[in-house]
Amino acid sequence: MKRHVALIIETSSAYGRDLLAGVVRYMRMHDRWSVFLEQRDLFK
Repeated sequence: MKRHVALIIETSSAYGRDLLAGVVRYMRMHDRWSVFLEQRDLFK
């Protein structure tokens, strides 16, 4: 069964991008994860 998790990460900062990179590393080590990335403008 695939796991579904919603994450809201501010990717305009270095901290947020590093956090997202860590999530990606975890997902590559553990199968069965589903990802959806919705890119947004800072002002929306």
